[in-house]
Amino acid sequence: MPDKIVSALRETLNIKRKEKVLIVTDTRMQRLAKRFYAAAKRLCSNVDILKIKVTGRHGKEPTAIETAKMLGYDVLILLTYYSLTHTDARRKACKAGARIASMPGFTMRMMKALTVNYKKMQRHSIKLWKILEAARKKKSTFHVTTKSGTDLNFKILEEVYRDFGKIRKGEVDNLPAGEVFFAPKDAEGILVFDRYEKEIRKPTILLIAGNRIIGFQKSKGGRTLKKLLNVKGGNVMAEFGIGTNQNAKLIGNTLQDEKVKGTCHIAFGNNVSIGGKNNAKVHIDVILLRPTIRIGNKVVIRNG
Repeated sequence: MPDKIVSALRETLNIKRKEKVLIVTDTRMQRLAKRFYAAAKRLCSNVDILKIKVTGRHGKEPTAIETAKMLGYDVLILLTYYSLTHTDARRKACKAGARIASMPGFTMRMMKALTVNYKKMQRHSIKLWKILEAARKKKSTFHVTTKSGTDLNFKILEEVYRDFGKIRKGEVDNLPAGEVFFAPKDAEGILVFDRYEKEIRKPTILLIAGNRIIGFQKSKGGRTLKKLLNVKGGNVMAEFGIGTNQNAKLIGNTLQDEKVKGTCHIAFGNNVSIGGKNNAKVHIDVILLRPTIRIGNKVVIRNG
């Protein structure tokens, strides 16, 4: 298993012998972080570990002292329980030139998705990215439906992004990688998501208008999501993404679930890293299974 971690870090982050690497972790993830520390040490000698406090929510900022300690490294590996991807702390580190792998809640069950055939995933991701880029230029409308009841329309706000595990200077990607995504605008309709982590496993209805949630289903799932998004701007539809990792399977962990080929996901909250202006202190992704996605009159994906 250590060899697989070394191979994945070499493939995705291209760590060089004389570079400085920082692994950011917390009390819930530190045992796993030690495995990645040992793997990184085989690629370069200058590897440090920073243990931060558990933030308590995806997208919540670490402390100012912790943020300052994240600067000055060539590579950051964020092995924390809650995601730091959509935080100002991570953005500052990218602005300083770091290559960052964000791995919130990573478990060893994800190794198959982490050691995917990257060239194959890259080809598929770029093909899909080109289709979405053409839609952006034409200002086309997306129409997403699912058998669970989703009937949602929206457009692309700005840029289309692709995450296939080739992390360059000043960039951040998830590991496991595998998605094409963007910030949506003008979203209207009914969203019925199928899963969120292990907390919500039944289809849950949300009413969307003006690119925001205006109604939560009165169910356990609806109440759970409403509580998670209970911060300023938490109800804003922040991201739409399509999974492209052929090795990823649904396991009840968003880090991997959103990468599963044949699914799409929608996030609420912070989207300033992907062209939006909603700097909410939360970012929550929900999963849609077997979607049909139309761009204009063209069906791009049918039933996943």
